[in-house]
Amino acid sequence: FECRAAACAICNVGLQCCLLAVMLRTSASTMQRDMWSIVRLWAWSHICIGVIFTYMVSAECHHLSCIVSWNAGLLVVVIWASCPMLRCRCQKFLINSFERRSEARAAAGVAGLIGNCSVNDVMAQAG
Repeated sequence: FECRAAACAICNVGLQCCLLAVMLRTSASTMQRDMWSIVRLWAWSHICIGVIFTYMVSAECHHLSCIVSWNAGLLVVVIWASCPMLRCRCQKFLINSFERRSEARAAAGVAGLIGNCSVNDVMAQAG
């Protein structure tokens, strides 16, 4: 397990160094492209380390190691980092959900200022 921790630490330090280097890019699109490439490389390296150590631990203990669940999560990270459309859709979903909450809070504030008026009435008049 000490070898696995050392290998993961090397990958993590490499990730930090690469991300610091990416910060020196002058173009935002180049910076984003390189950042997601680095994240993919980092996740794949951790998956490879995890597969090797899963095999070693599973062979020694005669049962499947819990490292498998970590690798499954990293596979989701790889998919996320590899699909710009998926990232864009999730970002739009998050932005829209926060905007709806913000609109409801603003309507509640207006309803509170007006007095005998519900949030739904304010939203209906505003919409």
